[in-house]
Amino acid sequence: MELTVENYINNVRAEHAYHELKHSKNNLTQIAINNGFSNIRTMNRAFDKLYDESASKIKKKRSKYGNLRQLMIKIDIFIIMKTESLRGIDYERTRYFRSC
Repeated sequence: MELTVENYINNVRAEHAYHELKHSKNNLTQIAINNGFSNIRTMNRAFDKLYDESASKIKKKRSKYGNLRQLMIKIDIFIIMKTESLRGIDYERTRYFRSC
């Protein structure tokens, strides 16, 4: 594998941290600690070696696409509500969609 034990462990930690960045709303410090890094700087070094990007840049990308996904869900809900209102389905049945 041509990796030292330390590099291998940091790579595994970085992969787990990457997954957490993509799927949780924890801040970077909490993600670093959750995945065995002593601080953000150590995590960023591991990310730079493995992904050629810092953790904060990856998190910003997630936020950007996460907001896009939320917007698409809202558009889908709007379309469903308009379609149901055109079909004469009453407001009480569509109220569920407004709470999403």
